[in-house]
Amino acid sequence: MDTTSPLPTAPISATPHVIDVPAWANRSPARRYDLVVLGEDPAGICAAREAARLGKRVALAVRDAGDCAHPSRAWAVDSALRQAGRVAARLAGSTAGGQLGAGQVDFHAVMDWVGRITTRLSASHSLAQLAEAGIDVFVGRAAFGGPAVVSVDCGELRFRRAVIAAGACPVASSLPGADEAECLTAEALASLRELPRRLAVLGTGPRACQWAQTFCRLGSDVYLIDSGPEILPGEPPEVVRLIRRRLESDGVHVDLGCQGLEVQRTGNQRVLVIQRDDRKEKLFVEQILPDTPSRPRLEGLSLEAAGVRWTPQGVAVDDQLRTSNRHIFAAGAVCGPRFAGPEAAEATGRLAVHNALCLCPWRRRRLSVPRWIGTDPEIAQLGLTPGEAAGADIEIDTHWAELAETDRAVLEGREDGFVLAHVERSTGRLVGACIVGEGAGELLGPLSIVMARNLTLAALAEVVPCRPSGFEVLHRLGRRWSEGRRPSRWSAALAAIRRAWRRR
Repeated sequence: MDTTSPLPTAPISATPHVIDVPAWANRSPARRYDLVVLGEDPAGICAAREAARLGKRVALAVRDAGDCAHPSRAWAVDSALRQAGRVAARLAGSTAGGQLGAGQVDFHAVMDWVGRITTRLSASHSLAQLAEAGIDVFVGRAAFGGPAVVSVDCGELRFRRAVIAAGACPVASSLPGADEAECLTAEALASLRELPRRLAVLGTGPRACQWAQTFCRLGSDVYLIDSGPEILPGEPPEVVRLIRRRLESDGVHVDLGCQGLEVQRTGNQRVLVIQRDDRKEKLFVEQILPDTPSRPRLEGLSLEAAGVRWTPQGVAVDDQLRTSNRHIFAAGAVCGPRFAGPEAAEATGRLAVHNALCLCPWRRRRLSVPRWIGTDPEIAQLGLTPGEAAGADIEIDTHWAELAETDRAVLEGREDGFVLAHVERSTGRLVGACIVGEGAGELLGPLSIVMARNLTLAALAEVVPCRPSGFEVLHRLGRRWSEGRRPSRWSAALAAIRRAWRRR
């Protein structure tokens, strides 16, 4: 069978792609820093860069020279693999069968390409580039030595303000037999050199669904298995139905409602023992990829010495991201799972720096942080969900528009998807949105501006879209809202006065 590579071919290395990490020599600490950042989480990198941009003296303490770019590399690997799967799916759509099988994708070339793209995407977090930005980088063990000092291997970093951004680390899998079976991990995906012919992905969260769809498109026979009743828990039902239908149409075997799981190993194969009621089923696969949760990385920071309160769920912060020590802030995944993700990391990093170094504090409620899920179609969300609005006693009206109404979706054959806009009933302000479809992340941008500026959907109706373009669906949504809105007595009276004036 002829092989077809979805990506440009390149010389294939015999070893996994490895990012070279040069040796790093710590400099002597300054007498005092305006800001000290502990940790290599993307929130901490963003905080250090923002403080340096403001002209402040900044120190960044990381545990290892290679760890600084590690969180961004993990995200970059997932993004690059997803893109490779999308290209493979487009190629499969142009074939007679419309499906890719094992051996039709040059997986070695794919992983070489993933390695190169990962290096480019995470290059901005290298130690050399951070130092060029004016940040004093210190590599080694760092811990609080008091309320206003951080101890590092080369001395002490005294500070006016500090930001804790140590990130999160994966929790060991509780699946029986997982250690003996040597299951795949998210960190090991970058060094994977052979495509698993049969792969079991354990979990139903966003990462698990993305992995299952990606490897299925690259040619694996994928089983998405979990004990839960449905994929993407917590997402709107219409979103879940659409994504599950797409996963199954791509060839993913969705197997939910398992009562118990156990892993065994026989030679080069793994055996997944699935408990159902009073019977057990065995599934033979080459690899098992569990979507394990993460926990905040707090060990070794000596938070007690700085007077910072914390729990196993994360560092306790207020709406300004301030800890129990008024001079110390926290940002990113170290604050808990809801602060994880690249979008939340950047937002909380900037918020922590602003509140630490500026006179007028901002509150977390002011932020409009998007949430993005990299399945195909994409899922992009912003603001409140209907449940959150009900919990905050906000009465909303939900407006709906289908992507199939736009010329762009019809021309490209990607008509699956929709836009949901949640509008406050009393004021007409946009308080939340959910977009499912091709380019959902880009389409969420205009809605983010509408929400940040406290505008109504009428602002979208005033913009003339290019034809064809994805923005057309937002324009239609704005026009539909404007036409269906009942004018107030004051606006009706003003319109009557204007009509009378024109007749004169």
